[in-house]
Amino acid sequence: MRYLIITIFICICLIYIYNIYNKNGYKYYKHRLEYNDYDILINNLENYMNEKMKEILPGKLQEFPQEINYVCSAGAFFNLIAAGSIIFLQKLNIKIIQYAGCSAGSQVSYICLNKCHNEGMKWAFSVGDTLSQYKYIRHEPMWDFFREISPKLPIPEPGKLTCSMTVISKWYKPWNMKNIHITSYNSHSDVGESVLVSAAIPWLFMKNIVCKYRNMLILDGGLTEKTPIFKNSKRPQIITDWNKKVLPNKFKKIKTGLFVSSNTMYELFKYGVDVTVDLINNIELKNECIRLQKTVI
Repeated sequence: MRYLIITIFICICLIYIYNIYNKNGYKYYKHRLEYNDYDILINNLENYMNEKMKEILPGKLQEFPQEINYVCSAGAFFNLIAAGSIIFLQKLNIKIIQYAGCSAGSQVSYICLNKCHNEGMKWAFSVGDTLSQYKYIRHEPMWDFFREISPKLPIPEPGKLTCSMTVISKWYKPWNMKNIHITSYNSHSDVGESVLVSAAIPWLFMKNIVCKYRNMLILDGGLTEKTPIFKNSKRPQIITDWNKKVLPNKFKKIKTGLFVSSNTMYELFKYGVDVTVDLINNIELKNECIRLQKTVI
């Protein structure tokens, strides 16, 4: 009995310490959101894109499809490569008609669709630096960013934003799963929840083992379909793939796409610009993390 009491006491102490740790980490995160040095990184990226525009070969931009769809695969912060690519394409006035994403890819698609790039980059940089200092913090409060920003953004038109997610029949039968695509939304909060539950990793981004969305039990979409390619697409689509085998060596050392510092995130944004320039110039890429599929499926 004495050992049981001691064990319970130790558990209570550990929970108390971990709660304090999380509170301090979240305060640090909120402080980083106001960090002015991130504006320097954002301005540097803008200047970098201006310089990279000069590398587009004569006539190549005119040959590139002027209207496309964009598919962002699951892959945590590796999706910042896609973000850099999308921001650059928007700067070149290439129209992205439809976006599709899975997990973090849904979140990047949502931010880029609404062109709130500065807010999204500041959030990503803040999360990256917070996780560098507090590796064991609960992620979920920081991802409330998408709930907080959704009322400020318009509800996407039907078909404009596709979110891939995994549905399970019972929480105790997680193996009984199927993939669904959400393509229309009935409120601002509905959109925010959709991009969140697309990345519903138990206890990491969500409070519970599974989360509930539209009366369905949801897990991360990457479990059933990490790349929600547009079927019967009316236009060419850019498709991403974050398999480490196709990434450059400087990014292969990243053990997971979650624990990435703001400086590394900045390099991911820049790399997205680099591969997009190569894509426009029809240069044969050494990897296929971003590819243009011209044929209609």
